[in-house]
Amino acid sequence: MDLSRRASGTKEALPGASRRKKPHFYYNGLQQFLDYAENPRVRCPEMRYLGGHRRDSGENDGKKAVCFAPLYNITPGNCLVYSFGISIDWSFDDAIAGYGCKVFSFDPTIKLPDHKRSDGVHFYNLGIGAENQTVGSGKNKVRFMSLSGIMDMLGHTHEIIDYVKLDIESMEAGLIQALTDDPQRLLQIKQLGMEIHPNKYFHEDFYNLFVSLEYLGFTTFDTRPVLVQELLFEHPDFPGHNISTCYEMAFAQVEYSSSSA
Repeated sequence: MDLSRRASGTKEALPGASRRKKPHFYYNGLQQFLDYAENPRVRCPEMRYLGGHRRDSGENDGKKAVCFAPLYNITPGNCLVYSFGISIDWSFDDAIAGYGCKVFSFDPTIKLPDHKRSDGVHFYNLGIGAENQTVGSGKNKVRFMSLSGIMDMLGHTHEIIDYVKLDIESMEAGLIQALTDDPQRLLQIKQLGMEIHPNKYFHEDFYNLFVSLEYLGFTTFDTRPVLVQELLFEHPDFPGHNISTCYEMAFAQVEYSSSSA
């Protein structure tokens, strides 16, 4: 499997990737989480923000960082994107479809039938989960499929996915764990843009997921706390420092073996 589909003949990592120090296996407290979640590990010289909408507070909510460096070869007319979690915000999906990617959008909570939103955006009344299952009954029935199940359903079993967006409202931890438990499928993804919700108590759980992603060859090129007043809190160990319960993070695959080419 060739990451760059691949990358114009180059396998040069992003600036900082070869020198980065991978996070320690053992969690030593909130500072360790903050150091990782608030400081990108590598730099993407061709990063762009796509989508999002401006809140009354001035914060741009929902924009996703995408790295267009040559390594990732995200080429108009030849790029594939999965977007999980829509609600009422199609801005990222429409923006990257406008760039020229084929986008598959998923959200089982907005009660829309499967449909073609535009030439570039195909919607499915379906959620992503750790396994294939249906929850609830009648009008409240919600269907979930694993990433493997979705890729097989769409005929993408052996395809490379250029970008996966996750905005699934606090369900992301279990899903990321499932992805790291299936590294062969995970390594078919070039980039992951996700909103995470550690809230006030789950920093260690997310830190452990960061470690798993790092040791599978992914690292961050964009990290941002969501600085909305109602999401901020103070921790007794960090007086005067507002900590967010929500972060936007973008990971890119910067390590891969020739056996996956």
